[in-house]
Amino acid sequence: MRFILLLCLFSISSLCAQPVFPAAGYVYDDTVVPKVYVELPADSLAEMYANPWNEKSYQAKMIFVKGTQRDTVQLVGFEIRGNTSRNANKKPVQVDINEYVKGQKFYGLKALNLNSQHNDPTITRSKLIWDLAASFKVPAARSNHAELYINGIYHGLYNNTEPIDDEFVRNRFGSDTGNLYKCLYPANLLWKGTDPNLYKHLENGKRVYELQTNEEIDNYTDLRDLIFTLTQTLPVGTTFQSEIQKHLNVDGFLKALALEVTVGHWDNYWGNTNNFFLYKNPKSGLFEYIPYDADNTFGIDWIGGNWGTKNVNTWATTSVTSRPLINKIFAVAEFKLRYTYYLKQFKALHFNNTVLDPRIDYFKSLIYASANADPLRTADYGWTMTQFANAFDNTGLGGHVDYGLKSYISTRNTNTTTQIGTIANIAPIIRFEKASPVFVRGGAPVVFSVEIEDESVSPTVTLSVKEGATTQTFVMLDNGLNGDVLAGDKVYSYKLATTNRSAILAWTISATDGTKTSVSINRTVELETQNYFINELLASNSVGLTDEFGEFDDWIELYNGSATALDLNGTFLSDDPTILNKWALPNQQLAAGSRLLVWADAQIIQGALHTNFKLEKNGESVI
Repeated sequence: MRFILLLCLFSISSLCAQPVFPAAGYVYDDTVVPKVYVELPADSLAEMYANPWNEKSYQAKMIFVKGTQRDTVQLVGFEIRGNTSRNANKKPVQVDINEYVKGQKFYGLKALNLNSQHNDPTITRSKLIWDLAASFKVPAARSNHAELYINGIYHGLYNNTEPIDDEFVRNRFGSDTGNLYKCLYPANLLWKGTDPNLYKHLENGKRVYELQTNEEIDNYTDLRDLIFTLTQTLPVGTTFQSEIQKHLNVDGFLKALALEVTVGHWDNYWGNTNNFFLYKNPKSGLFEYIPYDADNTFGIDWIGGNWGTKNVNTWATTSVTSRPLINKIFAVAEFKLRYTYYLKQFKALHFNNTVLDPRIDYFKSLIYASANADPLRTADYGWTMTQFANAFDNTGLGGHVDYGLKSYISTRNTNTTTQIGTIANIAPIIRFEKASPVFVRGGAPVVFSVEIEDESVSPTVTLSVKEGATTQTFVMLDNGLNGDVLAGDKVYSYKLATTNRSAILAWTISATDGTKTSVSINRTVELETQNYFINELLASNSVGLTDEFGEFDDWIELYNGSATALDLNGTFLSDDPTILNKWALPNQQLAAGSRLLVWADAQIIQGALHTNFKLEKNGESVI
């Protein structure tokens, strides 16, 4: 049996893919406060609230009202969610769109998470932070405010927060085939041994590192390998700095950490070993750090620390061994410098009163009426509407609320500026190295590109390409020419002709600001000599070709560009890089210069040219 891989990456064709930051869309539009109506039997509702720790889902109907538009989903699941907030009078809930109708989605979402934010008198902290994350290019949830009605009765103002699930990682990273871990206390990333199953340990009846994708396979080897690199003695001839960058998107982690430390998100990895996700991104082979659950921020304090003045360098714990991800990363001088660089950048561009005060005023006005009418807003702490209004501005409310939003920002900025001090020169930051396409056919050129960030306006960027024993170097430019798409966007590119070159090219990228130099990890590009390939595809067919049954199905077109016929026996199509033989092509010949149309409709009963999978219009691999 033989495999011919016909590769077309139609989401992001790269080795180290840049994350996507989707717009708010219909569900997370923050120009209005939508209303979420849930209807279910009275006895089901009573049972649900009488047993808040019971993770049972109840059958319900959801109606989503936004302005004059009204969307109804007849059958959904409805349940209480969260951890300690289950004990609150105002409880967070989830509308599970596909609990009872598998595959059902609401504007591309599998669930709506309605967070009560009962700790936050403004009900706005999480919303501000997720918006800040998007502005700072840190992958995080989208959110807005929403009113919740249950059986026609108003149950209060909630924060409607995007679930971090397979849909989330597919939309951000172009694939959902990697392992996604939900990390809750005490997710300290400490070594437990070589057996991957040791990292399936429980706390309060749940896995500390709870797998959210690939649950049937349930393989924790990748997490074990990350923790090994963080905690154990590395092989001779290697360094932590080089090895950790083979497992973790260090740059993404440092940006997320700078954000969390600035906003005072102490219920995170560094502070409470809690509330983060790790996703093994199959596009890059690296773990991505994703912040989560940000209501205890902007000066909310339950553990006795003034987060407005906390030192950014010794922020949450002094223990050397209890936080290896912090301890080992900060032991690398360049990583620590980059962290302080991001702190300064975040403060200057995003986290200051000039930028945020108008947003704070906007949300205060937007939700005032909804908060005033909220019957459960005062149920846990008794905050008056005067206190609600003050909490946006310059007044802490006592108890666990040390600051108003604006006063926290000003206090934090003053102290952070002093704590950072003068930043030493950082080495150029190399991110999102990309070779497009990854597999090159028949002498076509390959475009190498990379995003470079540095204090220097114009660092020198060099591409090194090794063919056998010969290495050539090329200057990469950000000038809109020779493969570069847009001049001045910090993305440097070079278009390399591949005719008469070796089958595999090894390449690296280096960048220097004249004082310090950074070098990317070694990568390769494979040059395909065969002329059999996926020529065209359509992932969302509504008005185009129809199959023999008159259906507008997704399709894939194969092309034999060679001078000889191709025997399709023993060849396969797949939409999953981990299952290459997902669907067998029919036993037939594909003549030279001819095409074959295959219907990707998951309806194999309809004939030999109908696959057992569909295409994802938001992007995936086709092989």
